[in-house]
Amino acid sequence: MYYEKGWPLQQKYLGNCLGWYLVKEGRQDQVVHLWAYQSQADREARRDALDADPAWQDYLREVLAMDFLVSWENKLLTPTWFSPDLGATDQASTEPAAGP
Repeated sequence: MYYEKGWPLQQKYLGNCLGWYLVKEGRQDQVVHLWAYQSQADREARRDALDADPAWQDYLREVLAMDFLVSWENKLLTPTWFSPDLGATDQASTEPAAGP
Protein backbone atom coordinates (compact mmCIF):
# COMPACT_ATOMS: atom_id res chain seq x y z
CA MET A 1 0.00 0.00 0.00
CA TYR A 2 2.79 2.46 0.84
CA TYR A 3 4.55 2.01 -2.47
CA GLU A 4 1.31 2.58 -4.40
CA LYS A 5 -0.15 5.46 -2.37
CA GLY A 6 2.33 6.98 0.07
CA TRP A 7 5.57 6.83 -1.93
CA PRO A 8 4.34 8.89 -4.93
CA LEU A 9 3.09 11.63 -2.62
CA GLN A 10 6.28 11.75 -0.59
CA GLN A 11 8.33 11.87 -3.78
CA LYS A 12 6.17 14.72 -5.09
CA TYR A 13 6.45 16.88 -1.97
CA LEU A 14 9.53 15.79 -0.04
CA GLY A 15 11.86 15.19 -2.98
CA ASN A 16 15.33 14.03 -2.04
CA CYS A 17 14.98 10.52 -0.56
CA LEU A 18 18.40 9.15 0.35
CA GLY A 19 17.12 5.64 0.89
CA TRP A 20 14.88 3.11 2.59
CA TYR A 21 16.50 0.48 4.78
CA LEU A 22 15.48 -2.72 6.55
CA VAL A 23 17.18 -3.67 9.80
CA LYS A 24 19.65 -6.51 9.27
CA GLU A 25 20.78 -6.83 12.91
CA GLY A 26 18.89 -5.61 15.95
CA ARG A 27 15.13 -5.07 16.14
CA GLN A 28 13.63 -6.57 13.00
CA ASP A 29 10.33 -4.70 13.17
CA GLN A 30 11.74 -1.42 11.88
CA VAL A 31 12.12 0.39 8.61
CA VAL A 32 14.40 3.41 8.36
CA HIS A 33 14.16 6.03 5.65
CA LEU A 34 16.33 9.10 5.16
CA TRP A 35 15.40 12.35 3.44
CA ALA A 36 17.65 15.33 2.71
CA TYR A 37 16.53 18.94 3.03
CA GLN A 38 18.30 22.22 2.41
CA SER A 39 17.30 23.50 5.86
CA GLN A 40 14.76 23.06 8.63
CA ALA A 41 12.61 25.70 6.90
CA ASP A 42 12.77 23.67 3.66
CA ARG A 43 11.72 20.53 5.56
CA GLU A 44 8.82 22.31 7.25
CA ALA A 45 7.57 23.83 3.98
CA ARG A 46 7.72 20.46 2.22
CA ARG A 47 6.03 18.62 5.09
CA ASP A 48 3.31 21.29 5.31
CA ALA A 49 2.60 20.91 1.57
CA LEU A 50 2.41 17.12 1.94
CA ASP A 51 0.13 17.38 4.97
CA ALA A 52 -2.20 19.75 3.07
CA ASP A 53 -2.77 17.25 0.25
CA PRO A 54 -6.12 15.45 0.74
CA ALA A 55 -4.66 12.30 -0.86
CA TRP A 56 -2.00 12.17 1.91
CA GLN A 57 -4.67 12.58 4.58
CA ASP A 58 -6.67 9.74 2.99
CA TYR A 59 -3.56 7.56 2.93
CA LEU A 60 -2.81 8.27 6.61
CA ARG A 61 -6.40 7.38 7.58
CA GLU A 62 -6.06 4.06 5.73
CA VAL A 63 -2.75 3.26 7.43
CA LEU A 64 -4.05 4.12 10.89
CA ALA A 65 -7.21 2.05 10.32
CA MET A 66 -5.02 -1.02 9.66
CA ASP A 67 -3.72 -0.72 13.23
CA PHE A 68 -0.26 -2.15 12.50
CA LEU A 69 1.81 0.98 13.06
CA VAL A 70 3.07 0.62 16.63
CA SER A 71 5.34 3.65 16.85
CA TRP A 72 6.73 6.44 14.74
CA GLU A 73 9.97 8.26 15.45
CA ASN A 74 11.57 11.22 13.72
CA LYS A 75 15.20 12.22 14.10
CA LEU A 76 16.73 15.31 12.60
CA LEU A 77 20.37 14.68 11.78
CA THR A 78 23.17 16.96 10.74
CA PRO A 79 26.30 15.63 9.05
CA THR A 80 29.76 15.84 10.55
CA TRP A 81 32.23 18.05 8.72
CA PHE A 82 33.83 14.95 7.13
CA SER A 83 30.60 13.30 5.91
CA PRO A 84 30.15 12.90 2.16
CA ASP A 85 27.40 15.09 0.73
CA LEU A 86 24.71 12.49 0.06
CA GLY A 87 22.32 15.16 -1.16
CA ALA A 88 24.69 16.38 -3.88
CA THR A 89 23.70 15.96 -7.50
CA ASP A 90 27.21 14.74 -8.38
CA GLN A 91 27.32 11.40 -6.56
CA ALA A 92 30.71 10.56 -8.08
CA SER A 93 32.49 12.80 -5.61
CA THR A 94 33.05 11.19 -2.23
CA GLU A 95 35.66 13.64 -0.99
CA PRO A 96 34.65 14.96 2.45
CA ALA A 97 34.18 18.66 3.00
CA ALA A 98 37.06 20.66 4.45
CA GLY A 99 37.44 20.32 8.20
CA PRO A 100 37.34 22.99 10.86
